[in-house]
Amino acid sequence: MNNIRQITNFSDEVINAPTKDVSVVIGDAKKRITAIYCILPASVLTGSDNTPINKLGYVCEPRGIDYPIMITTGGISRTIYLGKTGMFETMPEVFLNANDEAAEELDCTPKITEVCLPIGERSNPIKFKFDYVFAIR
Repeated sequence: MNNIRQITNFSDEVINAPTKDVSVVIGDAKKRITAIYCILPASVLTGSDNTPINKLGYVCEPRGIDYPIMITTGGISRTIYLGKTGMFETMPEVFLNANDEAAEELDCTPKITEVCLPIGERSNPIKFKFDYVFAIR
């Protein structure tokens, strides 16, 4: 069974989250800036140190599109640029060979342990919605 939640730039989890300054490249001009990011470990979002996020979606207002998000899986932080849509989504996928009934199924379930989301300026934060899913027992 899964639990589905949503936070925004107005949520307590974001407002009370620790922050870090991150040097990122933004825009078509490849301008490097230092941006403020909130650090959201899965333990805060799921309420458990042992429960990772297995599906997420992120969407932001147009001025936030150039700011990447960071996702940590398997102890490795990955920087993800959003593209023109300002949206990103990841979810479990199952791969199988439909032409071979004996073929092994490959189950790819993300185990996200931390997400860093751009805040922008404290006085004028980037507006976003962050939806996430985790398994409950």
